[in-house]
Amino acid sequence: MLLYPWRTSKTAPFAGTATTALVAAENAYKAFTFDINPFLVWLGNIKCKNYSEEQIIEIRHSVNNALVEFQSSLGEEHWIPNIFNIERWWSIQTLKKISPKKI
Repeated sequence: MLLYPWRTSKTAPFAGTATTALVAAENAYKAFTFDINPFLVWLGNIKCKNYSEEQIIEIRHSVNNALVEFQSSLGEEHWIPNIFNIERWWSIQTLKKISPKKI
């Protein structure tokens, strides 16, 4: 990208997590990206959006609240899917952290 400064735009046919678009924008290039995966389109839009200071403060507050709630739920009973040999992929400690609380 930086080897060809006369080019003013970048195209990424497989946007993925939109890192190419983000780096292009940081270097004053226009970026055109697309992806067929709706989740990656959503993620790329969130990642490349310009946020106001108020929005950043609100996001930090929401994340802090979510972390407090998460920390308080660690001692509770969690639902772990009945997958054969699941401990091969995740330790019990990790499973408790990523599994939803039992209701």
